Order: sequence, then structure tokens, then C-alpha cells
Amino acid sequence: MALEINESHKKLGGKSAKNIEWENYGEEILEYMGLSHYDFETLKDNILELAG
Repeated sequence: MALEINESHKKLGGKSAKNIEWENYGEEILEYMGLSHYDFETLKDNILELAG
């Protein structure tokens, strides 16, 4: 989740890349954590706002 929030996968090596792990396992991670996609996007937005 942290990698997806930070979007570090887009910065590695200065190249744009997909976060394959999140694409493959994101749904299961959110389900395990009890979060909906909306909850996760809200959490992501709040973290990025605090960091910004």
C-alpha cells in the first residue's frame, strides 16, 4: 500500500512503470485491510496532502 501511495514505482530509474504487484494483489490487500477502493483513495489523498 505504501508503494502505491508513494508512487515510487513511477520514479524508479527515472522511468515510468506500472506497479505490477499492486495490480496483481491490490484487491486482496484492500479486502484483507477492510478497505474499499474509495477508502483507499481517500487515505492516499490525505497522506499526500499531509506530505505535500
